[in-house]
Amino acid sequence: MVTLRVLLDRAADERPGGTRRYSEELGRQLIARAPRGCDVEAIIPRRSREEVALLEERIPGLTNVVQAPLRPERLESSWSRGLLTNSVGGGFIHSFTPLAPMRDISLSQGIDQTVVTWHDMTAFTHPELISSHTVKHHKALLRRAFRYASGIVVPTNAVADQVIEHYDFGDRVRVMSPAAAASIRLPESEEAGDAIAETLGLPDDYIVTLASLHKRHGLAQLLKALGERSLDGVKLVVVGPTERGDVTLDSLISESGVASERVVAVGAITDEQLAVALQRASALVVPSLSAGFGLPIIEAFKFGTPVITSDDPALVEVGLDATLVVERGDGIADSGYPERLAGAIAGVLGDSDLERRLRLAGKDRGGMFSWEISADQVWNFHADL
Repeated sequence: MVTLRVLLDRAADERPGGTRRYSEELGRQLIARAPRGCDVEAIIPRRSREEVALLEERIPGLTNVVQAPLRPERLESSWSRGLLTNSVGGGFIHSFTPLAPMRDISLSQGIDQTVVTWHDMTAFTHPELISSHTVKHHKALLRRAFRYASGIVVPTNAVADQVIEHYDFGDRVRVMSPAAAASIRLPESEEAGDAIAETLGLPDDYIVTLASLHKRHGLAQLLKALGERSLDGVKLVVVGPTERGDVTLDSLISESGVASERVVAVGAITDEQLAVALQRASALVVPSLSAGFGLPIIEAFKFGTPVITSDDPALVEVGLDATLVVERGDGIADSGYPERLAGAIAGVLGDSDLERRLRLAGKDRGGMFSWEISADQVWNFHADL
């Protein structure tokens, strides 16, 4: 029996989010599509009994759950410095994040294999968009992965190219794209959807974004775009936390000059609520200044919602001809970026032919992404290694 040991450090999180959905969906499919004679067990940081039970409920079929000796924050700090890497044992380990017990596999007599997932290269391509601490941490993690990981998984060819520019992983790097989570689905009746829309305070007509308060996600530029004359009266629904350290959504709205009543903050919401918010929107806007994949694009495609994105290479790769792409400009984003965003949004809202084309193209493009395919790729990658 061959056991794939999957590091599920985010799957027991209480709040929904892209990393948790990634862990749940791919974890379930790795179990469902395990080759004959293979099984899957979980490695997690120290968690409560209730959290472990929740993990086993979300990802049924795990043969075992192994807990590391530390809670998530302390464990990540230790592993990133090469400490406690023997605390969970060896074997075939696959991590859905850069966090993993990476050590010198040349000492393992060929029985250990660790693969990590690298989601974006902002620390290398646009370090000014994130904190200096994060830049230093991410650079150290990738350097450690190059030295000790058996392989690295990235979500797009754009990220693969950026990784190889800095570290030549050769055939140790593979592109495996995520997909929309099955849990993001509409309620069974339109009445239930209406109730959710009322609870969230969704306007009758609006555009939506999942851009967070991280500078690299471009929310400030999108709010400035909302203030352009071409978007007079248009309302924006913002999904996600409204505070991050010293940065708040209210402060960004104030700086943009947009009337606060034109921005509806729904906070962190359930997957069913997200489905309703996406399905009823006139468009999803992904204004990211730097990205690795853009999962909201695939989630919007699921409901035929038109998508507008920046020209970040990863976002362009995901959307192909199914999205409307806006040039960021010189450097990362020049002063004309908000105006160009506004023009693209106004174009979708005012051109029924363009809107229809994007809806149809998005549904077709979304069907190209599959968790089943990703799971098969993971199993094949470990077999190749």
